Amino acid sequence: MKKIIAAGLLLTIAITSTFATDQLSIRIPDIKQIIPPPPSPGTLLYQNDMDISHASFFVKNTNRYKLAQSDANYSPEGFAQAFEKAFGHSISKKETPAIWNILNQLEVAEGEFTKPAKLFYHRTRPFAYFHEKACVKTDNIHRSYPSGHTTIGWAIALTLSEINPSRTDQIMKRGYEFGQSRVVCGVHYPSDVNAGYLVGSIMFSQLQTSPEFQREIELAKQEILK
Repeated sequence: MKKIIAAGLLLTIAITSTFATDQLSIRIPDIKQIIPPPPSPGTLLYQNDMDISHASFFVKNTNRYKLAQSDANYSPEGFAQAFEKAFGHSISKKETPAIWNILNQLEVAEGEFTKPAKLFYHRTRPFAYFHEKACVKTDNIHRSYPSGHTTIGWAIALTLSEINPSRTDQIMKRGYEFGQSRVVCGVHYPSDVNAGYLVGSIMFSQLQTSPEFQREIELAKQEILK
């Protein structure tokens, strides 16, 4: 496949599974030009971020807090655990290699889509701002906006809904909860998460332009029929 080279705007993701050796190329838009900046101090949105995030540190030892801790597992294993119940089918490298491969692709893509904006805005995470403890150990305390976990969670939800549309309601609800877990965890403000939903949608829309990705989707659809 002929590659179109656009400096800084082309992502190449290697597909490492045994059933595909192609490469997936998608254009990455400048997210900073699409999403709004984080709310400014003195605005209602900023105050909403502060109030909700501060309150999140008082829900420890609850079932919702435990779910947020589990959702913080940023790996294909963690994504599978988070979504397979809503998806209605087990997800594993052995049983569903195409879906597993897609999760790996989304993990690589997420960093390419969110990192430039995270570095540009350099927003301090809530737990660091309030001198509290997050639900999990978190590095990069100045990369709060937008939420990368929310971005990939929402993109996963959209992708799994395409693979198994009969479970769209459950999958999308879980994708929403996955993003909200970042607020409960104390690592993101509500506006970080809202931006993550948008970036996840943008990432998914770009993946739809890739014939290679669409072939992966078709393979994934066949896996859940077995």
